[in-house]
Amino acid sequence: MILLAATRNLSVSHTKDCSYEEIEDQVIAIIRKHVLNILSRGKLHMESLNWLFARSSRPGEFDYTDCCDLLDVHPDLIRIRLQYEFYRQQLVFTDKFTGVLPPVLVDEVATLHIQDSVKVVQQIWSNPGTDSFPEEFKKIDTVKVIECLSLEGIIAINGERMYITGRTPKNPQNFNWSRYWNFYD
Repeated sequence: MILLAATRNLSVSHTKDCSYEEIEDQVIAIIRKHVLNILSRGKLHMESLNWLFARSSRPGEFDYTDCCDLLDVHPDLIRIRLQYEFYRQQLVFTDKFTGVLPPVLVDEVATLHIQDSVKVVQQIWSNPGTDSFPEEFKKIDTVKVIECLSLEGIIAINGERMYITGRTPKNPQNFNWSRYWNFYD
């Protein structure tokens, strides 16, 4: 994916002097900057996590949703893909970040009819790489929920660490991730 592979770091200051392609290029650079901050676990990774997942931005900076609108990309597509990247790189986040679970995942999980599954998925979504649940989950049979969600490919488990993958590919060779989520096109 272009956003994950690129290394440029630009910001947009004035859009009136740019062609649409230049604006797209600069918007991609803004998203790329935040993705790289997150994946490199740099000192600004929490700020970037909140920018991408919690819809927060600094004054004068493009909002994540605005960036996606300019690129004609659904914001949740990149969020879901980034969660999958957390799994691929086995990143563990000790600081929980706030992020709304994408409606498409809520719907997909709800159709499984697994009690408390949306609550469990939301917890893992906001805490990738977690190996435990807070006290309020004690009344939930999390082992059963996790087992069912894992079998459905909604979450992936590595050792004790849990990640939201959305749809874990059965065969990762020759896997086109974006086609797997083509309903966003």
